Amino acid sequence: MGNCCNKANEKEKANSQSFILDKENWMLNGFCTPSIYFEEDNNINYAKSQDKLGKNCQKIRKSLNREFAYSERLYQVELLKLWKNNIRAGIPNCLIRPLLIKLLDIKDQASVYNITSIQAYPETDSHNSEFKAPESPPTFSSNSLSELVPKFYVTPEGKTALERILFVIESSHIIEFCPEISSFISLLLIYFKEHEACSIVSKIIRASWEKDEKYRWHFTLTEEELVRFMTFCEAILKKNIYTLRPHFMNNVNIIGVVRDMYITNFIGYFKLPSLLRIFLYFISGGAKAFLRVVYAIFYFLKDEIPEEAVDIKSLVKSKCDTLDIDGILQCAAQAKLFPCLNTNSNYLEMPIPKRNSSIFMSTLIVESSILSITDLYWIWSNMTDFYKTFIPKLIFSSKTDGSSISAILGKCSNIDQKVPVILAISSMENYVVGAFLDCIFHMENDYFGSGESFVFSLSPVKKFFQSTGNNELYCYVQKDMMIFGGGGHGPALTIDGDLMKCSSYQCETYRNDVLGSSTFDIRCLEVIVLAGS
Repeated sequence: MGNCCNKANEKEKANSQSFILDKENWMLNGFCTPSIYFEEDNNINYAKSQDKLGKNCQKIRKSLNREFAYSERLYQVELLKLWKNNIRAGIPNCLIRPLLIKLLDIKDQASVYNITSIQAYPETDSHNSEFKAPESPPTFSSNSLSELVPKFYVTPEGKTALERILFVIESSHIIEFCPEISSFISLLLIYFKEHEACSIVSKIIRASWEKDEKYRWHFTLTEEELVRFMTFCEAILKKNIYTLRPHFMNNVNIIGVVRDMYITNFIGYFKLPSLLRIFLYFISGGAKAFLRVVYAIFYFLKDEIPEEAVDIKSLVKSKCDTLDIDGILQCAAQAKLFPCLNTNSNYLEMPIPKRNSSIFMSTLIVESSILSITDLYWIWSNMTDFYKTFIPKLIFSSKTDGSSISAILGKCSNIDQKVPVILAISSMENYVVGAFLDCIFHMENDYFGSGESFVFSLSPVKKFFQSTGNNELYCYVQKDMMIFGGGGHGPALTIDGDLMKCSSYQCETYRNDVLGSSTFDIRCLEVIVLAGS
């Protein structure tokens, strides 16, 4: 019996690994150039990773036989948790084509595609020697195909298939501007037959046009949308990676690199085996997945980019070669998505879902004796999107760091004045109240802050009171008092210099209810800054 088990195990092991790097099992379905794949694979030892992924091949293959909840609309597809995790961890190359055909509900419409392609991209007519097919395919931009796809990983036949697909797309879709489509199709053709690749990109184009109804999208489709998306990417990098701020101030063209990454689908930045891992992650997650990967790349490179870098694109490309793809995707996956209740972000002006809007947000972990994780997520939901990428860090607790406003100011003195801050107070009566301010606490002779400030109550009831714009009395700090809001019946919160007493009134700045009670004794007061990574 033991021998039988051993033989069975050996057979299963052989079956699970025999097709991992065998071009017969996946490369011949598409137009991949095997020599390039294996050459780049050896350079970065990616075969070992594929071998590791192959151990789960049998389980994944069985899962392909399960029923998937999909409809004709691509992004009503519900990716099972298994697939979300596997796509992030990596799918063996041999299973990517059957997986995506199953998940995206791609039908075999080769005959229909052939008719369409002949109409869109006719070859030279033997009866009309003067007629020839157009010399250059549409790229939905002012760039040539070679400029948009810096390296072709497909065979010459694959490149011709790419050109035909571009003509078919032009004839069947209205696209104003979308340079990223060319590189996207060129990578699809590594795995898929020509008509399959065209079906996939057509579905994704339709889903991208319907951003107001969809949760994920891939293509911007107009130049204006691309600019807005890049502006949002810039805001994410600025606010989430502090060490890049000087680069932006010195006009280092980081966002130009991000734009190039988006248009080329990272071709030229990573070796092909790693590139395909990112590509599958992008297919499954859309623009948000792209944003996560960009964040991860610059997170790892943040200390290696000089503030006065001249050829920033070449530098980033050379550095990307040294990055571990598993580390990149793991870092990207750690950025969480959270329901956005506000709609005043520039990014939300883009036609993305209004009811299920989500943003890129850091993991919320902070050692607070006042705020629970649930409380933190509730506070985050009331911030503008601009601040949701920040990481909370406790810098002051009256339990351990002193009982005075002077002690708070001492903790804040070495922090950039532009760093946002949360104040949380628990009372002897078990009230929990607080405030959010878009800059660090400091002493001034006048009020400071902006309209993004707000005050809140967490206990006994959860209530949020944002700035009304009626005045600018957001915050005032001296050593003997800390005040939030003004006008009306009095400040929303007034804290004494010894952090012992607090009072609350209905004020005009936030038009708030009394927070807790009109006066109460402070049990604990904490200051949490929103720091970069």
